[in-house]
Amino acid sequence: MLTGMEYLNRETQFAVAVVSKTIPNEPPQFLSDLSVTMEEDSGTLMYWLEAEDIDNDDFVFGIVPDSLPKLGTMSLSSQGLLQYRPLLDHSGIDKVMIYVKENRENGDIIPIMETRATFNVTIKPKNDNPYIYVQVDGQMLVVLENNTVKITVEQNIDTNIWYQDFDTTVAVWDPDSNDNLTIDQYNPTYGNIRLSLIHPNDTELPSEGTYIKASVKFVPIEDYYGHDEFILMGRDEDGLFSERLIFKVYILHMPCINNGTCTENFCRTHNY
Repeated sequence: MLTGMEYLNRETQFAVAVVSKTIPNEPPQFLSDLSVTMEEDSGTLMYWLEAEDIDNDDFVFGIVPDSLPKLGTMSLSSQGLLQYRPLLDHSGIDKVMIYVKENRENGDIIPIMETRATFNVTIKPKNDNPYIYVQVDGQMLVVLENNTVKITVEQNIDTNIWYQDFDTTVAVWDPDSNDNLTIDQYNPTYGNIRLSLIHPNDTELPSEGTYIKASVKFVPIEDYYGHDEFILMGRDEDGLFSERLIFKVYILHMPCINNGTCTENFCRTHNY
């Protein structure tokens, strides 16, 4: 029992002070949706990122070092403009780590705060056109827009003992896996085409897509000489075509007639 002076016998207020040695500071936070969707081969996606900082600090955006996209190329400006372009004929989900952090020259007194997050790009697949290739000088070259291959064959006559059919190799590749590929032919006027599928070597098979290979033989009709033309195109099961591969044929006149027999030197130097 207290005697003498009485304590706390009326309303009394207490205050507790907590003193921190650090200055309160919160990192900026993303406000934007960090998942986007785009079509395969649809060009460059442009997307503005948004963020906020409750302490009203300035902030900048960026891509985390060593976090690179696998299916395309990406850039991100400090103001938040993100640009993404998928690789040709690629689809899937690409993931890249990005950040938003405070923009301050001196971080000794107040540490610079940062927030990291994963940005997801979903690339929706589409059916791709096939590509057609032709063997030229031992190399398989892709056919660009309406490429023309010029070939010469000798006149197909009985007395030309050096006559040989024209023979080459073509291939069709489609970026889409498990596609059903064929080679369409537009036949020549003065000859015949013989297409035969051949099994490619394991080293020739692309790591992705569908691939077929075929030998092509052109046989001019007997006794004809002059110009001719035929066209090959790759086609997938949905009816999409490759570029046209145009063969312009020059059939050389062999002057050994009247039951004469051409010798090698005479045949090779007297052409139409």
